[in-house]
Amino acid sequence: MPEILPRYVHHDPDRHGNDRLYFIKWNPATRKLRKRRLREEPGSPAFFEEYAAALDDRPYVGANAPAKVAPPPQVKPNSLRWLCARYMRESLEFRAYDVETQKNRRRILNALCREPASDDDPQEIGDLGCDIPQDKIELLVNRKALASI
Repeated sequence: MPEILPRYVHHDPDRHGNDRLYFIKWNPATRKLRKRRLREEPGSPAFFEEYAAALDDRPYVGANAPAKVAPPPQVKPNSLRWLCARYMRESLEFRAYDVETQKNRRRILNALCREPASDDDPQEIGDLGCDIPQDKIELLVNRKALASI
């Protein structure tokens, strides 16, 4: 690691003692600190490209750039997943719960939506329409009952 780091670059070891470099700069427009991890080897041409991208506040595309996260899947309108999301977003009852209860309910509803529709059908329950057939509901109730034993 070079002795002298470029402006706004700070050395900050993580909790395991691994070396980490961060670009930290105050943004007067947003009145916030911009903090971005620099992953390239200090002193290399790729490092200075990454540093220039951080200075310009633009994304860096390089060998050590973090992988892009895939966007969340589109929710089908009038599906159970759509209904659950709408409930969590708009329901006064749900929003009246404390934060921990909301987290638990959110986790339960998301797990329910990820359940397979049947043993031989890979489609998820959340992708079915809001009017789920009775046999699918019975299958899900029985599956959950057996899982809790």
